[in-house]
Amino acid sequence: MHRKKAKVKQKSKFTAENKKIAIIGIIGLVVIVLLFGVFLLSSQESFVGDAIKASKTAIRNYVAASKIATSEASKTVASENAPADTQCVIDLSYKIKEKYLWKLDFEDLDAEGWIQGWGKPYKYSNFEELSKFELDSNVKHSGKYSLKISAKDPTKCHGVLGMTAGAYGGGVVGVEPNTEYVISYWVKGENIINKNAYLTILQISGKIEGTNAPLSEPYFWAPFTTTNPNSINIPEWEHRLASIPIPADRNVLSPSILFQSGSGTVWLDDIIVMKKSDYEALPETSLEVETKVAVQASKVQSLSGPGGVVPGVKDVNEKSGAPALHYFTRENMIQAKAILRNQKDVDQEYTVKASLYYCNQLLQQVEKKVTASANSRAEVVLMNINPGTYAIGDYLLKVTLEKNTQFGFQVIDSVEHVIGLRLKPEPDFFYGIGTTADTTRTAAYERLKKLESSYLSPLFYRATEPPAAVADATLDEGAPFMMRLIPHGALALLTPKIDANGLQWAGYLGEGLSDETVWVKAGIEMSSIVKRVSQFPSFFPRIVTSDDFSIHGGWDWATRNKERFKQLTGLTAPRPTEFNPVYKFNMGLEFKPYLPTELNKPGALAKIIIDKSKEMEMELPDLPIEKFENNKWRIKSTHFTFEIREEGNELKVYRYDLYPTPFPSQSKAGAVPVNNTWLAWNRFLSKDVLGEYNKAVTQGVVEANSNAKIGPIPGGMGLPLFYTDGGHYPPYNFGKNGFNMLSYYMYLSYSRPMLGYLYWTEIGRMGNRDLPMYVMPEAYWPEESYIWNTFYLLMAAGVDGIEYWMDTPQPWGNAVSPEFWKVTKDVTGPVAQKFGSLFTAIQPETRKVGLLVPFTQASYDRDYSQTAAQCSYDNLLLAGVDVEPVAEEEILAGRLKEYDAVVLSRVNWLRQDVFDILQASNIPVIVDAGTLEGGAAASNLGLTGNNVKNAGVEFVKWGGCAYPDYSQDYADPAHLQEIRTAMDQFVTPEVKISSDTIIYKKYKGGDAKYLWLVDVHTKQEYVEVANTVIGKKLGKDLINSDGTVNQDINQKQIGYLTSQNIYSGQNTATVSVAVPSEVIVVDVISGKKLPSTYDGQKVTFDISIPRLKGKLIAFYRAEPNFVNIDIPSVTAIRSAAIKAIINGNQLTPIKISVNSVYGYNIKAIFPIQIEIVDPFGKKHAYSRYAATAGDGQYTLPILLGENAPKGSWTLTVKELSIGLVNKFTFKVV
Repeated sequence: MHRKKAKVKQKSKFTAENKKIAIIGIIGLVVIVLLFGVFLLSSQESFVGDAIKASKTAIRNYVAASKIATSEASKTVASENAPADTQCVIDLSYKIKEKYLWKLDFEDLDAEGWIQGWGKPYKYSNFEELSKFELDSNVKHSGKYSLKISAKDPTKCHGVLGMTAGAYGGGVVGVEPNTEYVISYWVKGENIINKNAYLTILQISGKIEGTNAPLSEPYFWAPFTTTNPNSINIPEWEHRLASIPIPADRNVLSPSILFQSGSGTVWLDDIIVMKKSDYEALPETSLEVETKVAVQASKVQSLSGPGGVVPGVKDVNEKSGAPALHYFTRENMIQAKAILRNQKDVDQEYTVKASLYYCNQLLQQVEKKVTASANSRAEVVLMNINPGTYAIGDYLLKVTLEKNTQFGFQVIDSVEHVIGLRLKPEPDFFYGIGTTADTTRTAAYERLKKLESSYLSPLFYRATEPPAAVADATLDEGAPFMMRLIPHGALALLTPKIDANGLQWAGYLGEGLSDETVWVKAGIEMSSIVKRVSQFPSFFPRIVTSDDFSIHGGWDWATRNKERFKQLTGLTAPRPTEFNPVYKFNMGLEFKPYLPTELNKPGALAKIIIDKSKEMEMELPDLPIEKFENNKWRIKSTHFTFEIREEGNELKVYRYDLYPTPFPSQSKAGAVPVNNTWLAWNRFLSKDVLGEYNKAVTQGVVEANSNAKIGPIPGGMGLPLFYTDGGHYPPYNFGKNGFNMLSYYMYLSYSRPMLGYLYWTEIGRMGNRDLPMYVMPEAYWPEESYIWNTFYLLMAAGVDGIEYWMDTPQPWGNAVSPEFWKVTKDVTGPVAQKFGSLFTAIQPETRKVGLLVPFTQASYDRDYSQTAAQCSYDNLLLAGVDVEPVAEEEILAGRLKEYDAVVLSRVNWLRQDVFDILQASNIPVIVDAGTLEGGAAASNLGLTGNNVKNAGVEFVKWGGCAYPDYSQDYADPAHLQEIRTAMDQFVTPEVKISSDTIIYKKYKGGDAKYLWLVDVHTKQEYVEVANTVIGKKLGKDLINSDGTVNQDINQKQIGYLTSQNIYSGQNTATVSVAVPSEVIVVDVISGKKLPSTYDGQKVTFDISIPRLKGKLIAFYRAEPNFVNIDIPSVTAIRSAAIKAIINGNQLTPIKISVNSVYGYNIKAIFPIQIEIVDPFGKKHAYSRYAATAGDGQYTLPILLGENAPKGSWTLTVKELSIGLVNKFTFKVV
């Protein structure tokens, strides 16, 4: 979570140094006024105006010169020269002002030697060849490089180079409507064959309301051709200046560079865009200041203390590929440089003076001589700053560009450049929302402030790194950011997927991963992006990728897949008979098909009467039918293709579906050999194709940043992580077989019960229970309880972060509801901020019961994981069973011994080796009636033995719990009691709750136990709301096809939930938990101890949970009595009020522990709040919410800085679950 910055102005004192400067300034003023009088008397009138102007400048420069030393060398001024409480504005971000709206001089390069913040060039539309874009160090207008664009054939060549916001370009900068801007640039050309060739640098494309509709010419592309339209060469560099009038309804420019309809070579350099009025007001030479991370050639000592030095320019170099920033952490050197742009036709000699201040304390100053060549750009390194022992805060680098005239130094231009030092934001729990990164600092701050009000951080949707100004703003605001990245370049090389009949799959899901070279290129591309993103200190290295179906593995009979399958297994890729035509009917006398013209109607049915007593209907899609051969018709859509053929006296309907699932009835139930061809084929596609792609991408990411984690957000809103025909299966896609982070997205929207968030999170953990988990739910749902119920269920699931989708206007409507902002601000956000560290620190306990969810079963029954398995899990959980999904691979790895029992629900197929382990198991293998329906005592699987137990009840009734059949089996009280009774025969429940609709999840930390309790919908509530919002009841959905909300339906939803007291009611229940000894029961989030009783075996307490919310209950072995604080003191303490004295420029550990009345620290994980306040009442950046380790202790190393305010500081620590508080006063010297 990021923290708000305080804006504090400290008191001012008029020091002796101030007085001295003032006296010198007054004397100088008198002298200059006298000189001015002499000039006035002895000069002509035309000279008077210039003299007055020059005198004013001289006065100003004389006073400035009295404050700034003129030494060529950098000089460090000890902070003792000015008291710590001088005039000090803490937040200087308001001073950050860019001189130009947009500039591109090809000097700032990234870590790969390309233009900082720009994507790689790409082809547009149907052009066959890509124009060549490269940096040229030989031909340039100024600096080190220019941009060289080469094209061969004007009819084929085309290239676009853009800022990185879309796949490869499309970044935008904001402009003021109805305002005139100008673009200034330098151009050179050779052998331009087509005189109609044009060069484009800017696109005006954004409307006020945020859409991206282009304008017609001349505003769509702003073409800047040669001065002479008939010229085919521009032999010398020419300066171009063009006007860009912004229409009244536009507020966005899209910087991109395009060269088309011509061949030859073009060079560009020194491009700037700004308001026309600002351009006309530019001085003869303009001044800019940049600061970047630098690397040092030799070891640099502290800036203060004995022997302290500031490294010279020759000792430190700008870090290769480092972006220009204002905000930094203290880990790296910072280099400041000045950039001069000479607008004159003659060379100019200047002096650049720079002084670095912190709260008006002069820390470093320097002056440099520099020559700016005519009409050119020049730069000079000003100073190197070692921030290692500087205080966290804002520093001001004041720089002036001065020219020596006959009247003295004249200030040509000046800059106040902000340099901020910040702590790196490192969240234990990430609470955020997706957004496309803004491209300007102002827009970034506006968005960050909005997110901050709801305790959210950004997940940037990008093709590459965010703009430096945006990443800079996140560090200033203390907001960590995640990234959503996809290797678009590599994925453009994907080859078509082939179905079992040798045909290409239809639609956008028809691109496969059979080409291993794509995996390698994807890894390289992702490595490149992550390397660049990792330069930003606020990047929290968590990445999501493979969005939706952008990567679709699974069934693909491509030649290369079949070859590799043969190499790895020795088997031939199978072609199940079920992939034959889906429908085949004999045409009898009563056959009456609709004619194709009649079929071409919405919702039309092809009615086929096989005989007088049997009628069959086939539903056809709402799509036109095309006749492609005699007696053949085809219906095509994104997902499938129907072919209806008349062949002899038969009508055949061929369905080429994306998911042509083999019918399970075609495969004999029971144990399946491990080398069964169909099972091996599915395993190969999941593990050795999709899994290997995931591994290649992960390897590239980790090579770029060893701390980075990456995971997918696959699926189709309600089907993440596990569907074999798409290749998705966690044990084969993660960990040693793929990604190093678990993640998924899901927007349930009541299509399934809300427990789906628990189920799919635990499905994701199968085979990789030690990996972190991040989940992306929807932010668009327009009702409050849905949002907070999602949050608490995900907390109970133990996720490490939530990143909602999405804070960006969508083509079909805004993706964030007002209700979302309200809930995150008032309900979920504060909980995430205060307790997120605790939520991620406690660890799941192994559940008592494993629900086997076999890959083998899913290979023959595609929907098993989302129907029978999910609904069984829901019912077992609601019945009070301590259950988790478990994979066949985990059974093979020995996880069976950690359970009291394993459950099979509606399982017809198991791989043979797993079957054998279950057969020989010593723990109960509980088989439900759905699995046993093939025989009274023997399972269809053929499992036998004393350990195989007949539950005597179905864990899920046929029809399941998902829409549209949810009414059959979700939270039915009678069915839950049947399941509870059946399971209690075999597994003694550790937790009992008197309410059917409060579910629990067990956690541990140290010697303490924790219990998440979450209230969920009753059966009546779920069915009523789902019927309302999905449309079954009212004939319309809550979310319209254009993405807007049907307010009538929403009000009916809210009205019904209000009648159920969802917004104000409580679910009260009695809870008993088996514990070995007496414990202290604590409601953690409410911060209070709960009354309880202990009978020697279990503790019992009452709990009231606000409807559809959650509680975290802690069970401590001893009662917390006080918070202990220990800070080592560097000198003896002489005051009772001061408990420690620390050195500001030394790292000092703060040690905190939660102790019992007997003085020992309690072994549990406690949520704590730490607040550090300086002598002026400002909260320090080290203030935070945190969680202790399992031993009840927490250590926070702090370095306040050699220039930190001296005096008494206050440290306050609050333990949040009980409310214990301790204050500690220390002094900084």
